[in-house]
Amino acid sequence: MDSVILLNILLWVAKVSPKEYMEIHFDKKTITLDDYKSMKGYSIKMNELKTATSQKGQKEKELVELYKALKTKGSGCPIELWDLVQITEISFLV
Repeated sequence: MDSVILLNILLWVAKVSPKEYMEIHFDKKTITLDDYKSMKGYSIKMNELKTATSQKGQKEKELVELYKALKTKGSGCPIELWDLVQITEISFLV
């Protein structure tokens, strides 16, 4: 019975918790990142950052660069070949 209750609590927490949440602790200071929508510091001088949507960088950097590479003839791949080879070799090791 206890394990069923614990499972229900964990499932509820998973639904109400932010999708991606991170805490960084150092020198008695803390920075929290909440679903890439807000960043807040505790015991550290920094302004709280908030956005309406998640800002992970995929669209802002990766997709824009891919679009530019595909649109511009002869521009080459936005990711160097040696990077792709290294990533592939590492994935085979895992």
